[in-house]
Amino acid sequence: MNVHNCGKYLASAIVLVSVGLSANVARSEDDLAQKLANPIASLISVPITLDYNSGYGTADGDQVSVTLKTVVPFQINDDFAIVTRTIIPIIWQNDIVGPPSPLSGEQFGWGDVNI
Repeated sequence: MNVHNCGKYLASAIVLVSVGLSANVARSEDDLAQKLANPIASLISVPITLDYNSGYGTADGDQVSVTLKTVVPFQINDDFAIVTRTIIPIIWQNDIVGPPSPLSGEQFGWGDVNI
């Protein structure tokens, strides 16, 4: 077997493997899309939202808020599942309240957690 024939066989093998893999990826993408559309599917998801706001308060302050919106399902048995949805805001802000206040400057912390 010469080098030219080896290249042909190798190229054919790569094409066959990539076609098989792309079919599996397409199938798994369809399965994932169906599970994402189902609100009670057994998927844990943690979407993250980032918000930036400026021009707040008397000191023209800034605020950055990162919100985690977790969805965690618990399968009780074959017929029942509990799906928890928790919203967790994490907030950083600077100069929201003017200098005469003891709250002026920078603050960081958790917002109200909703379950």
